[in-house]
Amino acid sequence: MPRKEGTSPRDAVKQIKESQAALVGLKFTDLLGRWHQITLPASRVDEALFEQGVGFDGSSLPGWQPIHASDMLMRPDPSTLCRDPFAREVTLCLLCDILDPAALTAYTRDPRHIAKKAERYLQETGIADTALIGPEAEFFIFDEVRHDVQPHTAFFAIDSREASWNTGRDERPNLGYKPGVRGGYLATRPHDHLGDVRDEIALTLERLGVEVEAHHHEVGSAGQAEVDLRADSLVEVADRPAGQLLAHLRLPRLLYASVTRWAAGSFTSSGECNEFCNQTVVDARTGWRSIVHLRAPDVLQGAG
Repeated sequence: MPRKEGTSPRDAVKQIKESQAALVGLKFTDLLGRWHQITLPASRVDEALFEQGVGFDGSSLPGWQPIHASDMLMRPDPSTLCRDPFAREVTLCLLCDILDPAALTAYTRDPRHIAKKAERYLQETGIADTALIGPEAEFFIFDEVRHDVQPHTAFFAIDSREASWNTGRDERPNLGYKPGVRGGYLATRPHDHLGDVRDEIALTLERLGVEVEAHHHEVGSAGQAEVDLRADSLVEVADRPAGQLLAHLRLPRLLYASVTRWAAGSFTSSGECNEFCNQTVVDARTGWRSIVHLRAPDVLQGAG
């Protein structure tokens, strides 16, 4: 959800009232990149809320607070106000910064705070003027996902109507339009069964103000999709909804070899498919791959 710079708490409260929203969702992410939300009646949101924030239990989130120091604050950023396209009731959303309630300072383990610090560090050290991040959301759209772990058995199973292994399935009728193994790249209809879904994803993102460059079928046969988003600053891009990221990182000034290695090592991801991927490889914390391309127009000698 792109930020609208200069939006004040008063502006946000006015927009909430004018939209006739029934509810307002306050969102943030944890260290693993999972979204969390608390939903308030729209009448509860006033200017004071943007200063005081809303309390929550930080001990219930992985890697955050111990139980004896669990009190935390989420403080909404008025510049991130947007419509939730999936809620039945009219609902607006705000992204939040996480604060230590005692000192009212930024929480050091808040990913949004870390991203802001990274951008400041980039400028203060003179490494580059800005970092432009161009995410490509790559994901599978399965018709079925099943997994289970019991004392006597463990399994996972996926299925997709366009998967290559379903060419012989009785579909009354099965017309055979299924991409082969690794044969789905830039597939067209009728082999591409999910073009309409990607159309809807892209147009929904555009309505939210997230600029989409393009979308297409990816290599995988079983419904692999890709939606490419326009490059922007780190915090701006991180505020957007995204699944697997194939991130193109551009540093417009200069880049040292050590910085290249640091940046490449800092991009990790953990997908929801860990539930079944990690049954056999317990230390594989990257359910989705995440690749980083580093580009610098003026690279010093020896840069990597």
